[in-house]
Amino acid sequence: MMDFIMPPSKYYYYYNPIMTFVSSKLLTMCLFLGTSTLVLAKNRVVTFKNLCQEPVWYGFAGGSVRNRGSPFDTKCGGDGDCFEGTRCIQTGPISQCFFKNPYSDDKNFKLDQGQSKDVSIPILDNGLDLIWSGAITGKTGCDQNGANCKTADCGSDA
Repeated sequence: MMDFIMPPSKYYYYYNPIMTFVSSKLLTMCLFLGTSTLVLAKNRVVTFKNLCQEPVWYGFAGGSVRNRGSPFDTKCGGDGDCFEGTRCIQTGPISQCFFKNPYSDDKNFKLDQGQSKDVSIPILDNGLDLIWSGAITGKTGCDQNGANCKTADCGSDA
């Protein structure tokens, strides 16, 4: 898993992470490549390509972010306390603002061998000076629904 914060640039920016996933059972390594391009302040497109010999399910987990009323506090009482592009989520005894998870047009997170998909991350003018913050993960050895995976099955909504 790799955490990253995209800078607030409103011009062209290229981002090329390479994520590595290791199957402990087979001790095989797969590369999962993401490439992004910023398009004049509307969105950032991240392309995922499966370089593994098996299907890979990718997913996002939006990071926590401050609420509208505080420069540091993430607590919220509802979505209205959070900035555009974020939502209020119950996390144990409190609720916190988290970035919404981006997804592909078909909302299918499975990539077969050699397949690639684009995901748009909107650039919002919401006063946060962040485009999106969170983690990108990849899962392997999953059933046909992308569940019960052998690697990285964290229970994410993606």
